[in-house]
Amino acid sequence: MAEKITLEHLRIVLDFVSQHNSITNKECRIATGVGYDSSIKIFNALCAGGMLKKSGEKSGTKYFAPPVENISTDNITLEHLSAVLNYVAKQGSVTTLECQEITGVTYNGSIQIPKILRTLGMLRKSGIASDYLSRYVPSITT
Repeated sequence: MAEKITLEHLRIVLDFVSQHNSITNKECRIATGVGYDSSIKIFNALCAGGMLKKSGEKSGTKYFAPPVENISTDNITLEHLSAVLNYVAKQGSVTTLECQEITGVTYNGSIQIPKILRTLGMLRKSGIASDYLSRYVPSITT
């Protein structure tokens, strides 16, 4: 059974990086209490949103915050993710167009938000449409 990853897990990782300049998989697992596979999902999601960058390979891999000059309007924040999840909780679903309207991110950023939340197991795609009009609903958890 897969662990449920929450925005609090992401916040813990980002706070750790803020305090220590980087984080490893082992440090992530200790700080958040999640397993190896869940920590990889967290890193993949945070890297996809531009919140972290990866350096190194295998046991030498570290994740760190990107330099401020590399942050763009395509970069997703926890506040963006939270706003979209709150919208889904109220409305039952969200499209990428709505993600853009809710958060004010660019088109590219609005496509990244559902991908991040799908990677974390928080949303799933409902139906088939273009990236911009696809509808996303809460993942069914058991």
